[in-house]
Amino acid sequence: MPKIKNLIKKGAKAYYLLTNIKGTAHLDVGSIDKMDDALTPCLGIPSYCWWRDDLDRRVDTQANIKWSYPEIIRGTDLLQALLEGTLGEERWSRLTGQNGGLAKVDSGFDYAANFSSFACVA
Repeated sequence: MPKIKNLIKKGAKAYYLLTNIKGTAHLDVGSIDKMDDALTPCLGIPSYCWWRDDLDRRVDTQANIKWSYPEIIRGTDLLQALLEGTLGEERWSRLTGQNGGLAKVDSGFDYAANFSSFACVA
């Protein structure tokens, strides 16, 4: 908290906490409500927590950001790009990386997929 307090002294008007954790939405007892109730009073300035789902929704509409970070691409994103014909050579090489395969495709479930033998028909 000392670093945040120093930012406030330097003029910070709001604080955003970003996390890749899934928040729970149980009324008044879930992690989202608890964090909302704790942050602003604790810091004394408007404070917000963006959970994994909040970040996912913001990135969903930003394809350029998504394709820059293959670890956040979901299987459905890859399928959509293939169907639309927008998965060019540059994006495919960025997606497959050095080992020729994608280590993890995140669709809300943890599983591994390897596309090294995948054939793309244009």
